[in-house]
Amino acid sequence: MKGRRRAATGFLAALMILLAAAAVLLTVLGIQKKRYQEQLSLGDKYLAELDYENAEICFEKAISIQEKKAAPYLKLAAVYLYQGRTQDAENILREGSQKVTDNEGLENIRENLEILEEPKGILEGYVYDEEKPFDSSSIPIDAVSFNGHYYYVYELDTVTTWEEAKQYCEEQGGYLAAITSAEENDFVYSCMKNSFGYESAYFGFTDREEEGTWVWENSEVSTYTNWHSGEPNGENPKEDFAMYYYKYSDGTWNDGDFGKRTVNSKKVFICEWGE
Repeated sequence: MKGRRRAATGFLAALMILLAAAAVLLTVLGIQKKRYQEQLSLGDKYLAELDYENAEICFEKAISIQEKKAAPYLKLAAVYLYQGRTQDAENILREGSQKVTDNEGLENIRENLEILEEPKGILEGYVYDEEKPFDSSSIPIDAVSFNGHYYYVYELDTVTTWEEAKQYCEEQGGYLAAITSAEENDFVYSCMKNSFGYESAYFGFTDREEEGTWVWENSEVSTYTNWHSGEPNGENPKEDFAMYYYKYSDGTWNDGDFGKRTVNSKKVFICEWGE
């Protein structure tokens, strides 16, 4: 009997050690994810300001934190390409192709690498030119593509309202994303989470002009919607903008206010390019 008790006590002690180790591991992973996302967001900010030196530092740090994620390799390649450093861009994409494990991100890296290896050509929206290597307002190198359209997820300190997000997308030659089919919705939602690392983001569906009448801001006409059950609910009077919501992990939509009352004040939005 005593032997059994000692065995049970030993088992419980070992179990407690394993649980404690698991808790520590989850905490470490959570801290790493936060640091990784902070470096990506800060790098995006510097890149938007054409501060290539600091953008490079941020994306290099992001790689050191999460070397199996595609986004920092693609973003760092963009920094190099903006400066005409084609060989450096090719090298970092090759490195990413050996380390990235996400299938969508890996495919994006390989596609860009194949095009970059051509003497001249188009690299995800960037037109190569010896005099002017890349147009800074073109589609980002790490934008994801679906049916000839490109999508990119932004989080910028300078964008504080939905209208500013709309204007920013237009300044980049695009528009707030218009999600007009189930296939497109599944693709964009998956990429938002897996390629860009966000759980919530706004796009271009709104009833700001007339409450209850939802339209796409780029005037696209579509009968497709994917509201979560009970949405849109107009929980507060300013919930005029459709979004992917972290509470709805199936890609269904929520109506949000683009403010701190929704998603802890994060102003994340999706731009789209294509006709």
